[in-house]
Amino acid sequence: MKLTITINCDNDAFVPLPGIEVSRILRYVVDEVLGTSEASMLDANGTLLYDQNGNRVGQVKVSSH
Repeated sequence: MKLTITINCDNDAFVPLPGIEVSRILRYVVDEVLGTSEASMLDANGTLLYDQNGNRVGQVKVSSH
C-alpha cells in the first residue's frame, strides 16, 4: 500500500511562510485519519485538500503500489 500526499504551495495562503499552511493541512490529514473509525480518507478515490482560503491545493490518496 502507498499513501501519497500532494500539496501545491503556489498561492497566497502559503505566503510568506509556506510551512505554516502546510502544517495546518497536514494536521487536518492526521486528525481525519486518526479520528475516523472507518479511515474514510484512506479510500482508493482519495480525499481533496484545501488551503485556509478554500482553494483546492492537493490530495491524499492510497494505492496498492
